Amino acid sequence: MFFIHSLDTRPGEAELLAVFAAYVADRLLPENLRRRLSVTINTTAQPIRVPISRDYMISQKGFLRYVLPTDFTFTASVSVGMRDAMEVIAHELIHISQICHGRLRVQRRRVGAGTAARQIHIASWCKATLTPIDQIEWHKRPWEIEACNWQTVLVDEFLLRASGKASTVTVQRHQSDRLALYRLPKTMTPAAKVTPVSTVPRLNYTPESERKMPHISITPVTPLAEQQPLPVEECEVEIAGLPFRRRLRQEIIEEKRHELLLRGLISQ
Repeated sequence: MFFIHSLDTRPGEAELLAVFAAYVADRLLPENLRRRLSVTINTTAQPIRVPISRDYMISQKGFLRYVLPTDFTFTASVSVGMRDAMEVIAHELIHISQICHGRLRVQRRRVGAGTAARQIHIASWCKATLTPIDQIEWHKRPWEIEACNWQTVLVDEFLLRASGKASTVTVQRHQSDRLALYRLPKTMTPAAKVTPVSTVPRLNYTPESERKMPHISITPVTPLAEQQPLPVEECEVEIAGLPFRRRLRQEIIEEKRHELLLRGLISQ
């Protein structure tokens, strides 16, 4: 089953890619395999390409045999043109065919020990010895060479048939060194319904450093050493024998009055 998501493509673009994906699936996979698979294709106008993750390609070791993966996800971009997006879809579906027919086997292997231990991906092509993928240059990997060669053929086939021109369709049984290409069925697989994805964050987001931050008004605080002392309540009193009124702090007067009360020299 196919799931076609349109992130930000124009109307009609994702729908055409959905028709093409169904056509390529009919050419590369038998009906029983097509029913078991779940393939999600994200379409975008952004200039990016997200191939099938190696983790999606891993075959799990079962009781008697390896269990092949059935869920795949990848992204195709129309930024360079529709043909380029079609070639990307054909390329990734060829890898799915290679895996489903057992010609390409991907696994994880733990290497190193202790804190230096890490996981690497290893691959076996046509039952050859498992080899770390990163030790083989991309353009020298046999599964990539095959996908690059046949992606163009499949796109040409589709475009010729879509234009009403007769095209020669190559049919061949899969072998260890040969890609399986099936006859087109009398009833073609219907194209998957395109689902617009409006809730996925867009890739052209504004970086945090470029976003406008709200203005915050800050009132400077005067250091404690520079603050003015609080005013002290004072009063003026007349003292016998002095020709002027004297200024005394209120707290001193209250302390003196309290002392006189305790000594019984004055009354309330």
